[in-house]
Amino acid sequence: MLTYLKNSIFPVLLTCSFVSSSAMSADDFRVEASAGNPLAQDSLAMCYEEGLGCEVNLATAAQWYEKSANSGNVNAMVSLADLYLVGAGVEQNHYKAFQLYKTAAEAGNAQALNNLGYCYEMGYGVDSDSEMAFSAYQQSADAGNVYGQENAGRCLEYGIGVGKSGHKARKYYKLAAKQGSQVVAEAIERRRERNLNLFFMIFSASVSTLDVVDVAHSASHSPHHHHYSNRNHSVSKGSGRGALQSVPNGRDTRGHR
Repeated sequence: MLTYLKNSIFPVLLTCSFVSSSAMSADDFRVEASAGNPLAQDSLAMCYEEGLGCEVNLATAAQWYEKSANSGNVNAMVSLADLYLVGAGVEQNHYKAFQLYKTAAEAGNAQALNNLGYCYEMGYGVDSDSEMAFSAYQQSADAGNVYGQENAGRCLEYGIGVGKSGHKARKYYKLAAKQGSQVVAEAIERRRERNLNLFFMIFSASVSTLDVVDVAHSASHSPHHHHYSNRNHSVSKGSGRGALQSVPNGRDTRGHR
């Protein structure tokens, strides 16, 4: 699939139902594709997209994906939708991308469900609908798609189209982690850093409060500084509250995987 989609909000799986081999080339599929085999057409399209045994030609890739998709190949539908979404080899058309994802999703394709969720979330080819986005992500996740699991977890963590639930979010993050999700690994690292920052903020606020209280306590035994004790003590408590309240939510704005 499109290499520049790999790190996007919905990284696209290389799904070739006819063959999956790094050694394949366009010549291996051209005869069968020309004879109308939709699986060979899908594979030939991927060769043109990736430059396997031929020059990269996204327009030709789109033509072969379309032929395969018109024969009912859902993998080709997803690949063609990817091209329409970003305008690669075809004129950009979010509506066509959405319709292709929707058709493939209705056929049960887990990657299409994830990408359909993305369209709903971003409002590509359809009115933005966070609840529909979460529903599609969740179906993709439950079907075992790692990107659907990442997105379902993110929605649950931040309350996008569904009530917040850290417990349910962790369930999907764990499933994605088992499939080697780099996104989840980065999220865990960010959370670890947030927790450390929170700890040090609380610790610093506590130490500051204790220091002032200690000064106030010492002042209470000195006839020359007694009038400062209550004021200092009250300021220290306010500083502690302010520090705790200023802890950021740590929302992850990264690409909404």
